[in-house]
Amino acid sequence: MDKLFDKILEISREKEGKTLVEMTLKCTEELGELSEAVLSYTNTHGCGYKNLGREHVLEELTDVIIVIVALAAKAGISKDEIKGEMEKKLLKWVDKITKNDGNNSI
Repeated sequence: MDKLFDKILEISREKEGKTLVEMTLKCTEELGELSEAVLSYTNTHGCGYKNLGREHVLEELTDVIIVIVALAAKAGISKDEIKGEMEKKLLKWVDKITKNDGNNSI
């Protein structure tokens, strides 16, 4: 995963012509497509007619991840900064969701 992450960061810094604002808007576009895939996949009322499957959810989720990593690169955020922040946020998330069961180890 680290190599993929590095490649996305490299391409984003060297080749991606979109600005930070444009990348943010692209991210919202991709999130919308992910939402559409999930709604269809889960056969949410009025949304199942597109017959999108798990593979569509995976495809759109991957697009979101790539755009988010590229967005970080455009903002000048390093892989180490992202990892550090993710570790902090993960601890908070685990603490929040495990308060009731008493198990907050990662």
